[in-house]
Amino acid sequence: MHEVGLMDYTRYGFLVGILLGLGMTLGELPNSFLKRQLDIPPGKSKKGFLGAVFFLYDQVDLTVGIWIFLFLLVRPSLFMVLLSLLLTLLLHVVISIVGYLLKMRKTIV
Repeated sequence: MHEVGLMDYTRYGFLVGILLGLGMTLGELPNSFLKRQLDIPPGKSKKGFLGAVFFLYDQVDLTVGIWIFLFLLVRPSLFMVLLSLLLTLLLHVVISIVGYLLKMRKTIV
């Protein structure tokens, strides 16, 4: 039988959970730090090219952090990493829009 997963989760499940949590948390820090250095208030954005860069990175920063830590256990293909970044970007934006439409968010993205 062919195994579909990236690794043996029954063996490494706890460690994967720790790495996911660290990756998500630490993946958010660089973007927040840079925004504070540029005097961009929390929840606000910048205009122009720099604003677009911050917006894109803000959508995928947790995935970048997760892959950095998961790389300790697995060696994903470049396609898998890029696909996960694209899916994260799309899902993050869609969920933000749905939250806005349901009046759970003040801004659309």
